[in-house]
Amino acid sequence: MDEGAPIPDRHPRWHTRPHEQKGDQMSRKNTRDLIAEIYADSGADLDELARLRDRVDEVQSEVVEQEESDGIVVATGKAFEIIRILVEEGVVKTRHRTQGPVDHSQLRSIVAANLAYLQATLGALPGQTPPQ
Repeated sequence: MDEGAPIPDRHPRWHTRPHEQKGDQMSRKNTRDLIAEIYADSGADLDELARLRDRVDEVQSEVVEQEESDGIVVATGKAFEIIRILVEEGVVKTRHRTQGPVDHSQLRSIVAANLAYLQATLGALPGQTPPQ
């Protein structure tokens, strides 16, 4: 697939890269709108989600600037972006059953299990633990 071509999918986040959003107020507004749409009526703290997403994009941009594009760290960041998109699709589908038969308890279980594993992995990495 051509590097500049969008990945085919209906999710708007597929069509942007975090490092292209740095300093771009329009992209940040679109991200906030997307978060509001995904998590509407969920009880989630939309401001906190937007702050965390901004932080993810900031860290991803810093990594892209430091690493070669084929580095394991960059690939890991891109994999996490895909995971976020899939989880967000699951959140939408658990709230709107007409879009697909996603069981919210199954989605919650898979996310919680992976978060626990990742937290343990973070503790195993050398150096300081980044602020949360």
